[in-house]
Amino acid sequence: MKYFVVFLFICGLATSYAQLEEVVKKAQKIAGDCKEEVGATDADVEAMFKHEPAGNDKAKCLNACVLKNFGFLDADNKLVKDVGVDFLKSISGGDAAYEKLGTEILDACKDTPAGGNNCETSEALRTCLIEKSQEKGFCDLEKFKAVAEECKEEVGATDEDVETMINHEPAGTPEAKCLHACAMKKFGLMNDDGKLDKERAIEILKIIKSDDEEQQNLGVEIVDACADIDVNEDHCEAAEEYRTCMHAKAAENGFTLGRV
Repeated sequence: MKYFVVFLFICGLATSYAQLEEVVKKAQKIAGDCKEEVGATDADVEAMFKHEPAGNDKAKCLNACVLKNFGFLDADNKLVKDVGVDFLKSISGGDAAYEKLGTEILDACKDTPAGGNNCETSEALRTCLIEKSQEKGFCDLEKFKAVAEECKEEVGATDEDVETMINHEPAGTPEAKCLHACAMKKFGLMNDDGKLDKERAIEILKIIKSDDEEQQNLGVEIVDACADIDVNEDHCEAAEEYRTCMHAKAAENGFTLGRV
């Protein structure tokens, strides 16, 4: 599935790949039911899962229906913050920084002004949540998951290989190593020569650790230490060698790998 998402407005990673699959399946089932209920199209559903603006009234009502069925909207189309917070906790894997960032987004949008009708109000809220998520770098976590799914299909990896990568565990198969190389390339972290792009690595680091200067500095130390190591000419092997180096350095200097 190209646009592999946790849910419409929550841009993040679930505790495990299996858990994420469960949430996505639930979202797809609700979206399918809501599509029939409001008369929306497959294109409207796809746009919703891609976090694109609703292109018509039925697409807006589709979004409202899905949000209500998940319990994120009350009868007056107001955001139910407690439900949002509970959802964040259920997928955070105990990551306090992730929960804090998500809660800040909920707080920023919970008082979004009402639109002309229920569907308009829902779309205004959804737009706010997506924009605030993008501003805070929250959706970059979702992109990682989408890339992992695309790369899994490209290199013939398994769900277990994806979860291994997300859990920062050593790659146990050639396909798992190639999965990591593919993801690095799609994010611009590995160039065509199979080398780590130091500038891009630091750029992403600043996004995912935007609220912690100390962690940013520790991350830069790791990139500096690993960017110029001698790696295998095989890009898949090189990706695993970079992973090994970075994780070892993180263990040494106290950098928190978190959920990236």
